Formats: sequence, structure tokens, C-alpha cells
Amino acid sequence: MSDTAKKTQRGRDWRTIVFRVLAALAALLFMTNLRLVLEPWLAQGGPDFRQWSDAMTVAIAILTVGSLLATIWKPRAMPLPLQYLAIATVLAVIEVAPFEGPYIFFVVIPLVLVIAAYPEPRDLMRLSPEGSISRPLLALGLLATVLLAPGLWLAFSRELQGMSGDWISNFEHTVSLLLAGILASTKRPGWWVLGILTGTAFLYLGAAALAVSDAPGSWGAAGGILALLCGAGYIALTLFEVRRTAHVPAVSREVR
Repeated sequence: MSDTAKKTQRGRDWRTIVFRVLAALAALLFMTNLRLVLEPWLAQGGPDFRQWSDAMTVAIAILTVGSLLATIWKPRAMPLPLQYLAIATVLAVIEVAPFEGPYIFFVVIPLVLVIAAYPEPRDLMRLSPEGSISRPLLALGLLATVLLAPGLWLAFSRELQGMSGDWISNFEHTVSLLLAGILASTKRPGWWVLGILTGTAFLYLGAAALAVSDAPGSWGAAGGILALLCGAGYIALTLFEVRRTAHVPAVSREVR
């Protein structure tokens, strides 16, 4: 290996170390939101908007922490989870800042630092699928978007009306959840991580919706059942696609 190549390799190693440290710190920070995981079942008194808001916060924490842990594990082999966080961060600022002001900028600073430290920044600029997309996952993602569109409009309109509650936050969290599902269908490196995490988040929200079906913003009992089916569908389809993708090369070798 030449001296230039060695210097380049050392530079990449340092970038990887810095990235992993920042990603680990960010994961620990967002992991604190998981303390709310049981809130929908521990809520006392009448329906309150916090019951569903806490559940949405936990769902996004599952996606955020899971994506960070995946990229810490294999930074260069799993760019898609970090791409998801980058796009979700930009959308969060666009959606929330007009209503809540600069507060959102302070929330996303840890993710911005992690994204900026990624050792292969060019990989974050690519979103084109590597090979064929997963049509079943894409179809499920589009179906989920259609089913949640009325709830998105309700949350956005109530925020515009100035009604009390975390309406714009729920709107932003729902968009982030749907985004993860759509990106998983691209089958870019790390896609299966997003597929499993999206399914897990939907399963959690489905159970929470059944527990606090009367809370403002909740998807209700019917929505909870659909979310459980959607979550199970994401996980099942992701595992199916992983198995099918792994099987294709073996079949090709046998044909040859």
C-alpha cells in the first residue's frame, strides 16, 4: 500500500471513529424518549392529548435509535438508515419551525452533527435503488400513506386553528414514520433495518392506539388494528425480501 493510500485509510478510520462516537451520543440522547414507552397504559384520568403524543414520540425514538445503532454497527455498509434520518431532519425543520420557532433547531443539532461526520458523505447523496425496488413494501407504504392521510390533515388543520395539543409534532412524526416505510422499499444498503424498524414502530403505535383509543389524535380502535396489521406486514415482507434476495444468487449459480 502506498503512503498516499495509507494516509487516506487513516483519515477514513478517524472519520469513522468520530462518527461512531457522535452517533453513540446521539443514540443515548434519543434513547431517553423510550422512558415513555408504557405511558399509554399507565395513563390515569380522562383522555388527554399527551397520551397519544407520548406514543408517537416513542415510535420515532424506535426509528431514530435503531437507525443510529445500525450505522454505528456498519457505518459504510448501511447508509440508508442515516439517509432516512437526514431527510426526516430536514422535513422536521420545515414542518415544525413555522409553528414552534427555533426550538426545533436545537432538537436536531445532534443528528446534524452525526450526518456531517459520516465517513462517506457521497453515499448520502444517492437515493436511486440498487437493483429492483421492493414492490410489496412500496405498495404497503403507499397504502399506509393513504390510510393516514385523513389523520395528517386533521392534525395539520388543528394546528392551523391554534387548538391545544401537540398537533404539529404528531403530524411531523407521522410523516417521518411513512418516510421510513417508503425508503425501505428502495432496497438500498441498510433497507432491511428500516423495514424492521418501521414494522416495530407500527406495532407499538397499534397497541398504543388500542390502549388510548379516545385520546385526542389517537388512531382509535380501528386504526390500532390496522396499524398492527401494517406493522406485521412490514416485518413479514422485509424478512421475505431478505430471504428472496439472498436466494437469487444461489439460483443463478445453479442455472450456470
